[in-house]
Amino acid sequence: QALTWLEARNRPEPAALQLEVSAMPCYSQLWLVVLAATGTEVHSENLFRSGVKTRSGNQRLQREWEAKPGERQLPIWVHAFARSGSSTVLSMVSDAGFLQHQGEDCWWKCGQKGGYCDWCGTGNACCRTGGFDKKPECAGIKEFLTDTHECVAPIDSSYHLDLAQRGEEKVFSLFEPCDPRDQLGPGLTGGCPELLSSISRCDFSQVQSLHGWSDTHSKTRGARKYTPEHAERVCRGADVIAYKTITRPFQSFVIGDEGIPLLERDRRLRMIEVVRDPRSIYASWYNTWPFNQTYERDVKALGAICDTFAASLRQEHSRVHYVVFEEMIKDPEASMRAVYQFLGRPFGKAQLSWIQRTFNAKDCPGVDRYTAAYSDCHTESKASLDKWHTVLRAEEQEYFRTHESCQKVAAAHGYIL
Repeated sequence: QALTWLEARNRPEPAALQLEVSAMPCYSQLWLVVLAATGTEVHSENLFRSGVKTRSGNQRLQREWEAKPGERQLPIWVHAFARSGSSTVLSMVSDAGFLQHQGEDCWWKCGQKGGYCDWCGTGNACCRTGGFDKKPECAGIKEFLTDTHECVAPIDSSYHLDLAQRGEEKVFSLFEPCDPRDQLGPGLTGGCPELLSSISRCDFSQVQSLHGWSDTHSKTRGARKYTPEHAERVCRGADVIAYKTITRPFQSFVIGDEGIPLLERDRRLRMIEVVRDPRSIYASWYNTWPFNQTYERDVKALGAICDTFAASLRQEHSRVHYVVFEEMIKDPEASMRAVYQFLGRPFGKAQLSWIQRTFNAKDCPGVDRYTAAYSDCHTESKASLDKWHTVLRAEEQEYFRTHESCQKVAAAHGYIL
C-alpha cells in the first residue's frame, strides 16, 4: 500500500487518502512518514481519532499534517529591474546543488557513458532504466521519466555527500512569468500577482502558455512542451518552486505595494529583490539588444529606476532578502551564503562549485559574443561594474548626481556619485 501511494505522488491531481487507524494505532506514525514523502492530503479527523494516543509528539504531527497540500514546498520569487543579474540569482537558487536537466537525454553530454556526471548537477548521475548501467550510483533508482539515459539523483548510501552536495531536492523554476506574451485564461484577472500566486500553488488551469517555459533558465523537470497538465505534474513533484520577474523601462515596482501583499497571502513564499546601480541598469538597456531596439533613450527612465529603489528603501519584511549586484560580483560566496541562510537551505560543495563555474570562470562553454550578455557564466565578472562610465552621456551622469532619489539610492548602497 505504501509503494502504491509513493507512485501516486506525480499524478496531476493530488491524491487524497482517508485512514481509519483505530484498529492499527501502531502503524499510524509509519503512515504519517509515508504521507510526508508523497505530499498526500491527510484527513486528520480520521488519523487522530480514537486509537491514537495524544502525546505531545502526536499533537505536533497533527498540526503539521493538517497543513494544505504543497505546504512543504518552498516558493522563491526573484525580482529585479531588467538587466540587474536576476537570471543569475534565479540560477543561484535553482541550479546549485539540485538535480539538473531531469528528463533530458544526457548520453552525449556525459561523454557517452553512464555514472556520475556534472552536467546533471554535482553529485548526480546519468543513468538508464532497466539496470542498463552497472554503476553503483545508478542502482536502486525507480523513478525514470524516459527510456533513454537521463539525469537522476543517486541513492547509493556508499556515496557520502551532504544534502547540499547530493542535489536530492527537486526544483521547478520558471523564467519571467508575467511576460506580455503569456496567454492567460479568463480566470486570471488579477494580473501578475494572481499569476504568481497560482504558480506557487502549482495551479496552471488558467495558464494557456508561458513565453519563458523553454528558456534555458527554466527547469521544467523533463516537460519540454508546455501544457497545464504537464506544468502541474512537474510542479507538484518539486521541493522548490522558483521564478523570477522583471520590471522593464518606464515601469515601477514598489515592494510595499506589489511584493509584501503577495507574501502575506502565502506564508511559504520567500522573495529575493536584486538591486543594482541604476546607471549600470540604464547603460545596459541602451547597450544590449533588444532593449536598445525597443526603448527610446530617455534620461527619465534613469530617474524612474532611482524613484522605484528609493520608494523601497525602508520596506522591510522577514521574508524579503536584498541582493546588491555589485556585492554579489565582488564576493559571490558571501552573497550566496546569505541567500541560502535566508532560504534555510544547506550550503556546501555544490554551491561552491557553481560559484566557480559562474563568476570569473576559467571557461564558459557555449557562450559567444552574441549570448554573453545573457549568460550567467563570465570569465571577467567585474568588467561589468564600471561600463556605465563609457555608455552614459555627460548630461545623464549629471542627472544622476542631482536627482534626489538617485542621491538617496547612492547613499544607501555606497554608489559613488
